[in-house]
Amino acid sequence: MHEAVFKPLPKQAGRQGVKVHLTARQIKTMGWTKSLQISWAIVKGMFMTWRHLFRRPTTFNYPNRKRAQAPRFRGIHRLQRHDDGLERCVGCGLCAVVCPSDAIYLEARENTPERRVSHGERYASLYQIDMLRCIFCGFCEEACPEDAIILGADWEAASVDRRDFVYAKSRLLAPLEQKDRFRRGMTWPDESPETTPASTDLPEYYQKLQNKPA
Repeated sequence: MHEAVFKPLPKQAGRQGVKVHLTARQIKTMGWTKSLQISWAIVKGMFMTWRHLFRRPTTFNYPNRKRAQAPRFRGIHRLQRHDDGLERCVGCGLCAVVCPSDAIYLEARENTPERRVSHGERYASLYQIDMLRCIFCGFCEEACPEDAIILGADWEAASVDRRDFVYAKSRLLAPLEQKDRFRRGMTWPDESPETTPASTDLPEYYQKLQNKPA
């Protein structure tokens, strides 16, 4: 097909540069009120810079110094021990069942008189947590009846190998010298907090609110 058949493309408007400064003529024609506003904005900006110049730094010299975490911080998981050194985990599997991301896998075995690992009938012979799938919701900590698993204060888990993020029992279990660092898991309060009753439970409550004079 001949080129004359095609319609010519419309010319694009040339891009105009953005002026980032004012000329001397523009400054002279500018009113004294506008000039005063611009000067005051510059003074305020310099004052804020001067004020922050003498403040103490808010950053930490990491990793030489680390910020203290809250008592309920949800970090890397930890399997706790009893005072006598035995494992608290009894291999019930509730943590794996309640996990919404299916990040926990365990296999249970029976305790024997010759080899007793926990106080219960069974113990977790294999316990693994995939940290790449874990969302640190704390459901496993809440569901555990033995307070065996908690989300501790450690959070450094960087690695360049994906296999390093599958934490085995040898990595999760607290050492014997740290068995006294026991902390209870997430539990429900003994008394339910007082909340506004639902309309299905107490409909007359809302009727009184509607009839109440403003």
